[in-house]
Amino acid sequence: PLLADQPWPSLWLMNSSPEKQYKDDATADLTFYRGKDTASLSRQMTLPPHGFMVINVAVDEELKAFFDGDIGWCTIVTSNPYLTTYYFSESSSGLIGGDHGF
Repeated sequence: PLLADQPWPSLWLMNSSPEKQYKDDATADLTFYRGKDTASLSRQMTLPPHGFMVINVAVDEELKAFFDGDIGWCTIVTSNPYLTTYYFSESSSGLIGGDHGF
């Protein structure tokens, strides 16, 4: 989920593994969806071994316009079966919520 109706929604991706020595780049195909219609937005990225990326909807102009203050979600197809994901959302009152990806 991406709670883009809150001030600071973010998606965190990490290319590593607690199970083995990870030495490979990970390709990731991200597809973003919004709750108000059937529109989607796709992106591709590559993460180095033990690299990470934070996607903050509040500062990413393309995603901010796409979600337009509504909730949505993201699916990821990746070459790394150990890709770790988290989502966080901070409300205007300062409360922070989040969870790990599935």
